[in-house]
Amino acid sequence: VPTEDTFGLRLGFPFSNLDGSRVILGSDQAFSGGAAFCFDGSSPIVPYCFCGSGAPCLNTSYTSGCRNSTGGGSRIDACGGTSVATDDLILTSPQLPPNKPGLFFMGGGPLSGAPLGDGLLCVGSAGKGLYRFPVRNSGSAGEIVEGPGIVALSYARFAASGHIEAGQTWYFQCWYRDPLGVCGYGFNLSNAVAVTFAP
Repeated sequence: VPTEDTFGLRLGFPFSNLDGSRVILGSDQAFSGGAAFCFDGSSPIVPYCFCGSGAPCLNTSYTSGCRNSTGGGSRIDACGGTSVATDDLILTSPQLPPNKPGLFFMGGGPLSGAPLGDGLLCVGSAGKGLYRFPVRNSGSAGEIVEGPGIVALSYARFAASGHIEAGQTWYFQCWYRDPLGVCGYGFNLSNAVAVTFAP
């Protein structure tokens, strides 16, 4: 799997400006001798809003959220499924400053990336609201995990408009404290993912 370099450098997000559900990304010769990689945008979990253009204080990272005090940015990794019945989706935000508080939040729509703290805000309300999951500690590993049980938690903690149901797409991002962050705001954000839930 490609790492940072200039992989997909000129691609805009979200995928709505592309033809169909597939996208081909290229990398230059510095990375792999020149190669093309094909991705299917019809996946129920689609990452977006990597920290390219518009990064606060130029703390750019093209494969994650904006750079933090660890030297890299945090991204969202997903495993498990998107079925509301099995409710086994797990979201992880790694490469965070260790032993700092943070949380996942979700909203009804995507944002293209508005500067907020040392990062970019990529999740908006879209008339459904914004919903915060419990505060977690990144621990010595520097990661925050939410799930399994994300669907059940939405019913237990959120108003009815925030209950996750089959057929809905929700947008997730991780916010975290970073007192030694490169821009000096004291907090940052990961990139975001769009999750379309199934029965």
